[in-house]
Amino acid sequence: MIRPSFSSVERILACPGSAHLPQHDYRTDAATAGDERHGDAEAAAVLGAHEDLPWQVRKLLEPGDVLAAECAMAIDVSDDTARALGHIAWRDYSGLRPFEIPGTIDLNVANERRILVVDYKGFEPVTPAAVNPQLASGALAMARASGRDEVDVAIVYLGASWKPADVATLGALELDMHAARLREMMTSTDRTLNVGPWCKYCHAFTSCPEQRQLAEQAGGGALAVRVEAMMPFQDDGEAAQVYDLWQRVKVLSKRMGDALHARAAERPIPLGNGKMFGRHQKLGNEKLDGDVVYATVKAQFDQDTADAAVARVATKKRLEHALKGKRGAMKCVLDAVREAGGATRAATTTIEEYDPTPRLVSAEPEAGL
Repeated sequence: MIRPSFSSVERILACPGSAHLPQHDYRTDAATAGDERHGDAEAAAVLGAHEDLPWQVRKLLEPGDVLAAECAMAIDVSDDTARALGHIAWRDYSGLRPFEIPGTIDLNVANERRILVVDYKGFEPVTPAAVNPQLASGALAMARASGRDEVDVAIVYLGASWKPADVATLGALELDMHAARLREMMTSTDRTLNVGPWCKYCHAFTSCPEQRQLAEQAGGGALAVRVEAMMPFQDDGEAAQVYDLWQRVKVLSKRMGDALHARAAERPIPLGNGKMFGRHQKLGNEKLDGDVVYATVKAQFDQDTADAAVARVATKKRLEHALKGKRGAMKCVLDAVREAGGATRAATTTIEEYDPTPRLVSAEPEAGL
């Protein structure tokens, strides 16, 4: 069994077998963006810049609060104790006892009256704070280490700043029940595999027999044949079965996409058809300077036409609509706008399928694009 962490407790409780499979991990753009958001919030707490903390956190603060970011803790289920691990590298837990479960609390807020454990999330909804196993693990660690029998917990969605914090209080009963769940989890020999929402970020995804079987069925076409044969659905049972498959395929597709993008970000993937999948720089859409377009159209035609072509921001679609019926006008105007420096076209880098064969590129974009 792998050593679980606070963040994997919910998944292992739901799918015990996932803790006994080979684990694989990879970085995704979403994970990197999440780390950056965490980093900003962490810096604000460390520097004491409370005004730079997320507004959801600021609303929870009380006079006399002491803030600590990235608190590494460990719960020992063998004797129901917990300890601080001190400063460690990012999620790099080492030197742990056999029955310790480690984890890092994003933000810990404490005063004489209460302890508040805050977990930062992106924008996707997660299990509510009152019953969230990751938060409960952090709260249990702080409770056992400090001798408290009650801990407040909060989920703050950094990627959805319009959402208020999800706040709850875990008392002695809830903490004791979670401690019992953790003891059972650490000593269990159950290897049952259960498919569900927790599969989305599971490190055992690629080695899971359930997911491998689904991928084989999808790749061989058996899954499509199976679903097509059920449509139109004869009853609610068939519809529910296909709905479950649909959810699983979406998770599989997302995982495959994330893994491919992570791999392609390192080096291009030859696709065997003369094309590559990887980082590819291409020209973005041409941007028109509204002032220059307005002055150009007004000079070449009249003010009414210029007013129709420009509305705060000039676009080729509006310009084309304004010049409709004027033969050759579109190219004439765009040439003059470019000559006056009123058009730009920045290069962007994206990960996509592309042809690596060198080819000539026109110095200027086509007028109709």
